[in-house]
This record gives sequence, structure tokens and C-alpha cells, in this order.
Amino acid sequence: MHHYKIVLPEHLNDYGFLFGGNLLKWVDEIAYNVQVFGERYGREDRKVLFDTHITFVCLSEDGQKMAINN
Repeated sequence: MHHYKIVLPEHLNDYGFLFGGNLLKWVDEIAYNVQVFGERYGREDRKVLFDTHITFVCLSEDGQKMAINN
């Protein structure tokens, strides 16, 4: 599955770079993706911008790991 986001001016800092918080928010929204690619419109090249492995853990009220119930 592919998921695309258009980076808009409000996603950029004063230097024109994407705010890391925006990228992490998008990764959280689609956590099943472990690689984020960047590409320029009209160009064939793309590169990995972000690569991660996410593990979800369920915690009890006292902070101990517990089984995730369906």
C-alpha cells in the first residue's frame, strides 16, 4: 500500500524544511509503513527519508506490559 502526502507551506519551517513533528504525525497515522520516501514532482528519483520499526505495547494502569485483547 502507498500513502502520499503533499507537503504544503504550513508544514515547513523558516528554512523550507519539513518540520519533523509533521513527518512523525503522518507516520503515526499510518504506522504500518516502515519506510517514508521523498520524491520531486516530475522526477523519477526518490530516496528514503525515514525508516522505522514500530512496536505497539499495551500497558496496565501501573505501567506493566499486558496482553492486547481483541
